[in-house]
Amino acid sequence: MHGVDARAVDALVERSLDLLRRTYRPGVGDDGGWYHRLDAPDPGPSATATGMSSFLVHDRPFDHEQECLRFLRKRQIRSDDPLLDGGWAINTSAGQPVTEATALVARLLVRTGTALMTAAPDVRRAKNWLANNQNVDGGWGSFRGQDSRVWLTAMAVRALVELAGGTRWLVAARDPASHGWGEQPRNPATVTHTSYVLTALVDSGLTATDHAVADALADGFAWLVRHLNPATVWPFLEALADVKTFLPLRSGQVLTPLSAQAAVVQGGADLEVAPQRLLRVVRWRVRRQWLMRRWAAVAIGLLLAGGALFVATGLFEAEEVGFGLVVPIILLAIQVAMTGSRSAEH
Repeated sequence: MHGVDARAVDALVERSLDLLRRTYRPGVGDDGGWYHRLDAPDPGPSATATGMSSFLVHDRPFDHEQECLRFLRKRQIRSDDPLLDGGWAINTSAGQPVTEATALVARLLVRTGTALMTAAPDVRRAKNWLANNQNVDGGWGSFRGQDSRVWLTAMAVRALVELAGGTRWLVAARDPASHGWGEQPRNPATVTHTSYVLTALVDSGLTATDHAVADALADGFAWLVRHLNPATVWPFLEALADVKTFLPLRSGQVLTPLSAQAAVVQGGADLEVAPQRLLRVVRWRVRRQWLMRRWAAVAIGLLLAGGALFVATGLFEAEEVGFGLVVPIILLAIQVAMTGSRSAEH
């Protein structure tokens, strides 16, 4: 029986955030961030949005939040061309805004509420860039006109969950053999791509109203369950944040699933007790409480059962047993009535 230990999750989170604190890079002036190679000196928008989000989704303090926002605002493209304005170019795209960076920054601003801060970039223009760069087939490439890709479309859908077109493209891009998702449309499925697309489909909110999306979600999840390697530790801090968000766990607790509908949550001194033993103790306490509330009925039942047994075995006549039980049953009933009356007064 395997459980989810909130202490282990917290330790993984802190270890990763310590690395991000050590590798933060000041930019030019009063801004800064990260590059995807943590030893590189110049920040980039994708890594900066991801690093900043890692602190915010775990509600951890971060000293350079304003510097990161100023960096992202400075790097947001301003242009009269709607295919350029509002997006973010990465350090290697020669000034061309791309879907990956723009979707990451837009989702950071919306999910963490930082879009309302004074130093924040313009999230409205970021959304417009994503909408303007959607391909006619409903998917996204690096920018409009580039071949639609599974990963990029999933990223854009997560940033713009109101755009159903991207969701339909993802549904059509499944591997026809496995019903999972690969790097390219209709390619053999991979765990990484399928996991990310499933998250995007859930975020789209269409699973309750669109049967095609709901079926794709169910089929993709079934494939993922069959191919997920439980020995692999998912490296994303966002995934650990989701564990803490969607499971009823507080820091220092352990959750052990018992079935699809039930689990044991332990904390404090109970952490040293095996879940099976803890359940036995709880069951005994429930039975004891039941007996304490219904002891009179249990006592009368035992008297009647004992009398019936004496009659059946011929040890006593029915009249003798009946007469012998009348007095204790009457006294027991009077005591129960008096006890109930006193309880009501209090």
